[in-house]
Amino acid sequence: MTGASSALAGRRPRETLAAEAARRLRELIVRLELPPGTVLREAELRERLGVGRTPLREAVQRLAYEGLVRVYPRRLTVVAPLDPAELAQVVEARQAVEPALAALAARRAGGDTLARLDELLAKMGLARAAGDWEGYLRLDHELHLAVARASGNRPLAEAAERILGLGLRFWYVSFRWVGLPDLPDHHELLVGALRARDPGLAGRLMREHIDLFERRVAGWLTEKREGGQL
Repeated sequence: MTGASSALAGRRPRETLAAEAARRLRELIVRLELPPGTVLREAELRERLGVGRTPLREAVQRLAYEGLVRVYPRRLTVVAPLDPAELAQVVEARQAVEPALAALAARRAGGDTLARLDELLAKMGLARAAGDWEGYLRLDHELHLAVARASGNRPLAEAAERILGLGLRFWYVSFRWVGLPDLPDHHELLVGALRARDPGLAGRLMREHIDLFERRVAGWLTEKREGGQL
């Protein structure tokens, strides 16, 4: 760890350091800078992230809970693989949680939430027009989290946040190699259903959106596995 990093670590609470280390490590994994199957070596990560042993281990535990890394005996930690079985579980979990959250949000979303969703939609449109798939994906993720929180159901929203985190890596790699989908954007229709206070429509649109996610990523996975790239 550098002197500056050591000084910074000395001034910041351990929880803050662990959360920041988890965020940065999660980003490295999602962006494939640490590809599936990579062995995570503690000394290298401490140097790369500029944190001590304890915050790093807490960060790794968080990511293990999220399913992004796997921890084996003798402190062997590996970036989790991308495989169809994991994708199927992510889709199943999303279908169990997100349509219900969308329906609740249609009943409970306030004006501030709808304004925030409109803002995200506008930014997503700009990102799509510019071909900025990374920006689009980040905004997509924010919009789904905003819908979940608008449900007013904290336990369900927290479950969705974890599930969406698992799906983000699949979404990222498909965008990276395939680009933005040339399909109508479900998000505008979904926000319209929330504004219309139509729980049934909101839930149905969310289910259709998740089905699209599954088809897109499953197609990418099949192509890569058949080509020996996974």
